Amino acid sequence: METLQNKLPQLTHASEASQGTLPQLSFEIGNPSAANTIYITTDPAVNKLTLSITFNTGDATFTPGELVPKSDAPKATGSILYLDLSALQLTSAEFGALTCVAADWQFELYPDGNLICMTPTKNITLGSGAGDAINIAINGLTMSNPPAAPNASLNVSCFRVSPASSGKLPQVSFFKVLLQNAPDGQKDLNSAIGCELNSASDIFNSIDGYDPVMNSISFIFKPGPTPAVVKAGPKTVFTVSFVYAADWPGYGALTTPASAAKIRVRQGQNASNWKITQNADQQNPCWLMVPPDGQAIIGTGTKSVVQFDIDQIVTTFEPGPTLMFVQYQDVPGYNDGSYYIVLNKIPHVAIDNLTISPNPAIVQNGVAEVTVSWTAKNFKLLTLMPFYEDVTKVTSYKALLTETTDITLVANGAGGPGNTVMKTVTANVLPEINSFIATPTAIYKKDFPHDVKFYWDVDTNDPVYLVNVRDNTKEPVDKSGTLYKSVKNPGMWSIVPKNSAKLYELQRSVLIQAFDQEPRNVTVDFIPKQVVASPDAQFVAAINQSANSVEILNSLTYDRYTDPINVGGKPIDILFSTNGKYLFSVEDNGTLTVIGVTYNDSTASYSFSIVCTVPLDNVPSHIAVGPDEDYVFVTCNDSEDQQGHLIVIEKLSDTVFSVKNDVPVGISAMGLATDPTGALVYVANAGSNNVSVVGYSSLDDSFNFIRNISDLEPQPVDVAVGDPTGDTLLVVCKGSNKLIAVHHDDRGSSLRQELPLGNLPMGIDTDTSRAYAFVTNSGSNTVTLVSCGGGVSNCKILEAGIPTVNSPAGISSRSTTPWCLPPAAPTNPSR
Repeated sequence: METLQNKLPQLTHASEASQGTLPQLSFEIGNPSAANTIYITTDPAVNKLTLSITFNTGDATFTPGELVPKSDAPKATGSILYLDLSALQLTSAEFGALTCVAADWQFELYPDGNLICMTPTKNITLGSGAGDAINIAINGLTMSNPPAAPNASLNVSCFRVSPASSGKLPQVSFFKVLLQNAPDGQKDLNSAIGCELNSASDIFNSIDGYDPVMNSISFIFKPGPTPAVVKAGPKTVFTVSFVYAADWPGYGALTTPASAAKIRVRQGQNASNWKITQNADQQNPCWLMVPPDGQAIIGTGTKSVVQFDIDQIVTTFEPGPTLMFVQYQDVPGYNDGSYYIVLNKIPHVAIDNLTISPNPAIVQNGVAEVTVSWTAKNFKLLTLMPFYEDVTKVTSYKALLTETTDITLVANGAGGPGNTVMKTVTANVLPEINSFIATPTAIYKKDFPHDVKFYWDVDTNDPVYLVNVRDNTKEPVDKSGTLYKSVKNPGMWSIVPKNSAKLYELQRSVLIQAFDQEPRNVTVDFIPKQVVASPDAQFVAAINQSANSVEILNSLTYDRYTDPINVGGKPIDILFSTNGKYLFSVEDNGTLTVIGVTYNDSTASYSFSIVCTVPLDNVPSHIAVGPDEDYVFVTCNDSEDQQGHLIVIEKLSDTVFSVKNDVPVGISAMGLATDPTGALVYVANAGSNNVSVVGYSSLDDSFNFIRNISDLEPQPVDVAVGDPTGDTLLVVCKGSNKLIAVHHDDRGSSLRQELPLGNLPMGIDTDTSRAYAFVTNSGSNTVTLVSCGGGVSNCKILEAGIPTVNSPAGISSRSTTPWCLPPAAPTNPSR
């Protein structure tokens, strides 16, 4: 027989585990002849209660634990269960009189909250087969002041019962008990009148991304095993209720009380004379159904079935069984009692995602091949349209398309057609330009012509052109490649695949812009020491040493963006992570402070909070980060001999950073920089007149000293990595007022270039393309603009003396907009 696998060999098979059952513990309390029922009595001998524990799949393991208050349970060990009886309104004396008995279990009563704590004294395994249960006797329960409602919702919190719960979080299971008077020798209504569902027991849960499922069920009263005509009395009432939980996951419960309040119970067949009202208890909604006084509860012949319809049932709770209760009271000649009906919460079928790859797809020889992939859950049948393929047992399908096509996955879940969802994705069949990038895209106005690196990747069988839109010229190029062009003017450049029907079908463009420098001083109300710009330049951070704080300023108005961030000491240097998620600060008390930066979609603004602090052994000097936030690098110096250290700090989690390596470098370590990959770190050592190179080794997962770049000019105080490939190092030498351009792998014989700077240069930063560098000259109150994108031999001074604030101490650049800050004691507190 031909199987689906043989018919469709291009399909990839799904894991059967994705359709697994969620492990759940279930609980029930009842008397021997009245399940789920507690008698209202003041006689401690009347209730002979048993708490039954069952499991739904496989085996559950209970391990010996400690009897502790519930607040201490998360940090305790072993399996600990807490039965919450607070809904029964027991007095302190009534609760204190309870006793619990079960072999190999121990118990403790906690009056604060009416909690019974229980734990096994040895390992116990609970299976999921018929008859498998743990039974615990609860004796001596009395109720002198029962709740007004005829039922109560109880719950059990289960800590560390594998596989249902683990760690510090319990599984909380909800169940309901019926509260009624003890039997007084009258007849059992269950024998005369039966009660059962007249519909499927399935309740489909609602999930995010889909419309809520409005479930409905019907139940009937009908003749019982020993039918009899039973007439209603003046106080006869039937009460319908369900099990409720306050919130998800709601194991054992149908829905929340708020959702249950919207449920409707209506008269059905032969029930038009019944009166139905909903009680006013918002925490325990139930429906009172009153039959006509003096008339038979169910008739004979065609009147022998009385039906009620329940709709507007919505639940988001986890799948599993739950109970519906129908209690009865004051039926003449019969004991009070109840019926209970099992409802089955069914998981809502869902399609989490449906993707086409590649999309757009490229036509080759008349067709385009795509892979349709999906993830779905809680399904019984999957059908992929328009291919009419049964894909229930697979997770992907390869299709050949001749044109743009809408592809739909239809998922059918348990319970019939009502549990069906669909998801559609358009597979676009087009020539595809995967990428077109140019660097740099911003060129100083006096630096034209300038070499620009263009690189692209186009999926097509047709010719491809690189087009200079300004000059209206084009040249044929390979469909994938890299090309350096001497760009003479600003303008648009495009990569364009030719099409046989039209000259140009698709194109992608980049804009080469010209920038200029226009110094502008802005007054702030504090003396800034250092400044850094956020990656998107929406705000800047500045050091306020007099207040031991970091200030966040709007980059347009320079007003305070938010309140100052107080740190533990006097901040020395600050820097944003490349992705902008963190702001790092080092303080004179030997501390790195990690500040989290969070964007709030609802307010369209950023917030700042201290995530953690990391102690450092020595006084820090400067900070650098790699291409991501996984590593932070800090230079520090011994207070006695000024021996420099590179401290490597590793991100262990979103909120935990820790020192990974302490690498000795030169004397008086100051500025530092990383290469584009983050594998190499360069440290300027002002006291030993060299630059230390530190690299990462995967052999021992650590950063280690590699070598020194020596024979530099006096007092190298800062270093930056120039050009897009990271081959050029720019070393600022304060002692000689020079910028030394040197190859990153210099070992003493490589070409170097010396460029004159202003008086007392202090700091350097590059734009994001690494085509330009900005150097602050503290002694001449200027910034030097350097072109550095063409390698060591092509570095040149573009502007030697851009005026800035008095005695600038630091600079930060994003794109081509630098920010300069004066030192701690300027003559003019402007920026």
